[in-house]
Amino acid sequence: MLLLTLTVRLFQIQIVKYNQYSKFAAQQHGLILQENKLRGRICDRNGLLLRGPVQRWYLLIRNTNSKSWDEQRRKLSFLASDFFKEAETNSAKEYWIYSKPLNPLQIKGIIDYQNPNLKIIANQTQRDHPTELAWHLLGSMVGQEAKTGLEYTLEPDLRNPLFSAAVKSLADATHQQFPGLGLRTVQPQKPNSYFLTLDHAIQNSVENIIDQDSFCGAIVVLEVNSGAILAMASRPMVKLTNLEASLTDSENPFINRAITAYPPGSIFKSIILCAGLDSGWVFENELFRDQGYYQIADKCWKCTTAPDESGHGAISLTEAFAYSCNPVFIELGLRQKPGVMLNYAEKFGFGKPANIGLVEEAWGNLPSGIGLSLGERANLALGQQLITATPLQVASLMQTIANDGLRLVPYLLKGKKNTQGELVEFEPPKPAERVIRVETARQVQRMMSAVLEYGTGREAQTLDKAAGKTGTVQNSEGRDLPDHAWFAGFAPLDKPRYVVTVFCEKGISGGLTAAPLFQKIVDKITNSSD
Repeated sequence: MLLLTLTVRLFQIQIVKYNQYSKFAAQQHGLILQENKLRGRICDRNGLLLRGPVQRWYLLIRNTNSKSWDEQRRKLSFLASDFFKEAETNSAKEYWIYSKPLNPLQIKGIIDYQNPNLKIIANQTQRDHPTELAWHLLGSMVGQEAKTGLEYTLEPDLRNPLFSAAVKSLADATHQQFPGLGLRTVQPQKPNSYFLTLDHAIQNSVENIIDQDSFCGAIVVLEVNSGAILAMASRPMVKLTNLEASLTDSENPFINRAITAYPPGSIFKSIILCAGLDSGWVFENELFRDQGYYQIADKCWKCTTAPDESGHGAISLTEAFAYSCNPVFIELGLRQKPGVMLNYAEKFGFGKPANIGLVEEAWGNLPSGIGLSLGERANLALGQQLITATPLQVASLMQTIANDGLRLVPYLLKGKKNTQGELVEFEPPKPAERVIRVETARQVQRMMSAVLEYGTGREAQTLDKAAGKTGTVQNSEGRDLPDHAWFAGFAPLDKPRYVVTVFCEKGISGGLTAAPLFQKIVDKITNSSD
């Protein structure tokens, strides 16, 4: 009876459940010859690749006794000499893979040789991108490990153990291959792929323009009617061929300046203007008198745009904004309670991140407004010292004004293709929020057009009429260093489509440095999209 039981059990193991047990054994003792850790793609809004795997080709060899490697040296002379050293090292294995990727000539040689024991196999382990486009936004990687940017944020979704493919040979517990049992290929799940709001053509145009000069700073382009980020660029660029040099570079090329906070300078006068008009502290047709300076105790702020030291004299609100007249805007800032204008600043998106998916995004600084001296309030009205904002936050301010007072939170992630190949569209992060009345927005739009017509932003005038605001701010690193420069605006004026914010680190002047870049970018992207 015992003998019969053992016989039945042996039959069950050897015959009935052979496939089940052999599969289990292969899983337990599969020797991985090649592992292909797939990573999801990152594409622009139209599906154009920004980051993805690069396919490289490798040689899989099956050792046989039919020919020695010495006999094949002549026919395989197109392979590097270290191939034959690896062949000797792996001579006891039935299967092995040459460690170096094949070049096109080597691939052709193997195909022409027609040896059934030589197989060309693909490997997509390496992460790469077609160009350096949007490098700071997409982020840096060391090998297959993400360090910054979207690659880091989306790491759990882009990289997953289930996304690994492998070629295995059957082996025992000591990793000795079983001869004659062939190879197994482990097929992975398809990884998730993401689609961004970026427009490849606009991003490329922006980077081409700023790379024509030694630009240091950031550019942000938003879509007015959605808040979608169409382009985001930061310079200087990292030297990808020499990362160690970039790590010690005093210009800090790894920083994404588009989401780093800086004093906004006279850009903040746009918020003073919006808050004053919207809350009734000032009127569009109001007249002021500029005597060339504004004095508080022993502190004096001069008008830097007047024709002489006596100031502009009688000046309208529109002219004061167009010429960025400091004394007038200090007066406006002191008229308003600090909490009022700071509340408007917060509604415009200052002092908080947009949460676009980049952990490096700065909040910026927005003071509470409590206990500020008159001098501090004057500096605040000019966007100096107490307040900082990122180029992205400044772009959001301009989007709200261009969109008739409705703010749409900037966003970057458009959708994804999941492991089942289904396209999932993401909802915008938040519904539109009214920050200022339509009438107020239209008034400010008209005043911003005057900046380009005859004010400090004449160099920003585009083929289609545009509107915007310059900003120049003292470099916090020292008085002897050049000022930072801003220009932020929107175009076309009659039906705004694009917001473009230009920040130039050590750029001297918003009107002379940042404004011409705004003009070039707007003309390029509006003409290309027509």
